[in-house]
Amino acid sequence: MHGLMQDFPLVIPRLLTYAEKFHPYTEIVSRRLEGDIHRYTFADMGKRVRRLANALRRLEVLPGQVVGTIAWNGYRHMELYYALPGIQSVYHTINPRLSPEQLAYVISHAEDQYVFVELMFVPLLETIIDQIGGVNGFVVLCGKEGMPEGGLPTPGGGGGGGGGGGGGGTWPIAVFPISSVMKGCWSGKVRNMNGRNLKKTAPVAFVIHQVLPVTQKVSSTLIVR
Repeated sequence: MHGLMQDFPLVIPRLLTYAEKFHPYTEIVSRRLEGDIHRYTFADMGKRVRRLANALRRLEVLPGQVVGTIAWNGYRHMELYYALPGIQSVYHTINPRLSPEQLAYVISHAEDQYVFVELMFVPLLETIIDQIGGVNGFVVLCGKEGMPEGGLPTPGGGGGGGGGGGGGGTWPIAVFPISSVMKGCWSGKVRNMNGRNLKKTAPVAFVIHQVLPVTQKVSSTLIVR
């Protein structure tokens, strides 16, 4: 006999599915580095995230492989937060405030296959390009019109990361294992930084912990009489 009540995998893509279903017209507003304000809805975001997930698969990013990001909290970066766990890859956030030596170390030590980079951080990566030869390519988070001319190798010679490619209707995989890692980060102020891994269930459990006091009046201070 199997207990099937609330048989719901606590994985990141499920959060997006919920947002698309119950809050499809809620706006997500970002100020882009290009200077303008970008607006779209959770319904729009869901389609772009699945397109991005399929594009990542076409780049042959495999389950368990690491993809780095050097970016601010805009809509393109948020799409990666859902797309990478959605293909069972590891999402590696890189701190742009690190020294060039530290950046080269964490990118190499994490074995990043690709790095998605905000336009303003392209010159930073260009200074260490010779030290991170294990990276297959870089994707610049901007429109085609804003693509810089220079030394970062990009997949297919183009940029415009976030929401690229086709296949916006479905995920490239059907099952989301809950035991795999979804995020990695390297912290510390010395060269040999400490690595940290985060299971895919952890962010979902955190969300549930945060909303229960509001939605269900359940918290650690609850007194049952």
